[in-house]
Amino acid sequence: MTKPIALCLALASLVFQPTAAIAAGPALPDLDSQLRCAVLFAFVANEQDNHNAKFARFPSMDKPGEAFFNQTVVRVQAERSVKDNQLMEYIMEQGKGLIVKAASSDDPDAAIDEAMAGCLPMFTQIAPKAAPGK
Repeated sequence: MTKPIALCLALASLVFQPTAAIAAGPALPDLDSQLRCAVLFAFVANEQDNHNAKFARFPSMDKPGEAFFNQTVVRVQAERSVKDNQLMEYIMEQGKGLIVKAASSDDPDAAIDEAMAGCLPMFTQIAPKAAPGK
């Protein structure tokens, strides 16, 4: 399992350009949950990009994860007033607990599976056009 510092680097490498506010639609999930899922999707995308076969069981998270992450950034800036230069650190601090919890569990794969099962449905609320399989 990738260490948290590698996850930080993977997230820092994401290019995001939040250009549009989150569209009105279904009720948004709790922002803390959304942050954890954004970090999880970035982690899974990073593992897939590194050809980690264990992560092939999930839909490709590269483009969908980036879209979800971008919308999360827009929401964090709007609701939490986090400054640009503090944004990545803030997101990592809020989201890393899920990855650390999975990595330290007796069955990290099952923990990631459980987290993904809870996070994937959020695509319909946050980035429906980018949802995996669309």
